[in-house]
Amino acid sequence: MQCATDPSLALSIPSFAESHREYCLQWKPRESFLTITDSKKRDWLVHDVSSFCTPIYPFPFGSRASNRIFWRDDHVRAVHLLSDADRVTALDAVRRQLRGTMRIDFDMPPLS
Repeated sequence: MQCATDPSLALSIPSFAESHREYCLQWKPRESFLTITDSKKRDWLVHDVSSFCTPIYPFPFGSRASNRIFWRDDHVRAVHLLSDADRVTALDAVRRQLRGTMRIDFDMPPLS
């Protein structure tokens, strides 16, 4: 008979960091994306999507998508693309967009 304090009976509960990374994976680009480096030398994968709802439908980068996602394994940011001018694909312009994004990587209701 095993005692209730036996470590072999302990449940495996993921840490916040582990569950947060898993949650961020839903926004990881799988098709058309761009890689940029910010001022802190961090790499971001950037891709365009139809909405923040799941499932996420990707669009070709720079197309008529309504949102742009900036993804790292533990951090996800987004910006709404309101006009054709927002859908730029030049690296410097996309880096400037990153500064104006909102963080979306915490479990919350969809924004669109």
